[in-house]
Amino acid sequence: MFNRSLTTSSSCSRSIENEDHEDSCENSHLESSLQCNNNSNDPLLSQSFKGYIKIDSSNKNWDLDAKQIKLFKKTKWIITEKVHGANFCFRLSRRNDLSSTTSIILIECAKRKSLLKDSDQFFYFQKVKEKLQSHLETIFQLVESKFNDIHYVYVFGELFGGYYPDMPQLPGIEQPIQTGIWYTNDIEFYAFDIAFEKKLDQIQTFIDYETCLSIFCQVGSKHQVGSNTTKLFLHAEPLFIGSYEECMEFQIKFESKIPKKLGMPSIKDYSNYAEGVVIKPLKELTISKKGKLERAIIKRKIQEFSEKKYEQAQKWTSNQTELSSDHNSSIDNFEFIKYETMSCVTMNRLNNAISKIGLIHKNDKTQMNQLLNAFVQDVFDEVKESNMEMYEQIDASQLKELNDLVTLECKKTIYEYFKQMK
Repeated sequence: MFNRSLTTSSSCSRSIENEDHEDSCENSHLESSLQCNNNSNDPLLSQSFKGYIKIDSSNKNWDLDAKQIKLFKKTKWIITEKVHGANFCFRLSRRNDLSSTTSIILIECAKRKSLLKDSDQFFYFQKVKEKLQSHLETIFQLVESKFNDIHYVYVFGELFGGYYPDMPQLPGIEQPIQTGIWYTNDIEFYAFDIAFEKKLDQIQTFIDYETCLSIFCQVGSKHQVGSNTTKLFLHAEPLFIGSYEECMEFQIKFESKIPKKLGMPSIKDYSNYAEGVVIKPLKELTISKKGKLERAIIKRKIQEFSEKKYEQAQKWTSNQTELSSDHNSSIDNFEFIKYETMSCVTMNRLNNAISKIGLIHKNDKTQMNQLLNAFVQDVFDEVKESNMEMYEQIDASQLKELNDLVTLECKKTIYEYFKQMK
């Protein structure tokens, strides 16, 4: 049984009442399940699914030219609530029905990087698929009516829910998808983006959020329960619309708006803060980042949900492009990278790794290895994203030492996580 506590720790880890299982048998069993293998591959990754991008936490790696800066200033930007859950996607396509002359809309489901089979165990997604089938078919038809030659339509969003204080536990839901913030006792989907691929070029194109918003609202208005009650299609709605500068100054600490939309009561004596916000333009913009064009979109999380233990050490100059000689003399490059890397090994980052995989059973060695690999990889991805120039300067022996340190620390964090679970 999963016991919940409303006390949120500084790292927003799962706060669960637990018995003390420190015995060496359990420890050694968990240790034997955790073997880091950086070459492991998910067999579903070979499929042609195009997953969601990793959203930047800051704009420090954006390289804007004069034209892009001008577009930034004249474009309206929006702020939406960032939901704490598991990244999820519905991939929609039209297929011929072999039993008739008509076509059907095929609904496929996917986690962040790969398609799911209906038999897969990933946060009870089958329940949401069944509930939203008619809404998703309408979305496909609306996108198909606006754009020609559609092959795939991707509806990106977040799976969340599974527990809410003082509300009954629903049948079939053993554990919540997320902890640290509560949305609903049911499993829900929160849509935030639509993309499509055409049959000829197979290039994934994201639709302007202005258009997404119109489609999401139309879907909600087209589906009714009874004669008067509208069944909503939950989606990211603007909390604020303004200039880029105004959006970046927005106060990101506020109580989540989601529970009220889902009919949940207020939680007594508990601040149910949102994870943070997402900032993006109403009309799609691209930015230059390390020589590539990427979508202009930023996420900002409150400190309680940060994936780092502390702020980045002051190693960069004010323009963030060159290293100061004073700083070079005061902090050894490898020691700095170690400091930055170890700061990324947090319970929040582990929770995010779990959200990409699904419910983890600690006695399943395959799942545990997958979790460890995902956790370690995410730590290194973050370090390389933030400190690529310095990371590339460390030699092979230092890299091995760093990998061993990170793997050990990730194992410890995973062990602490499962100690908290019953």
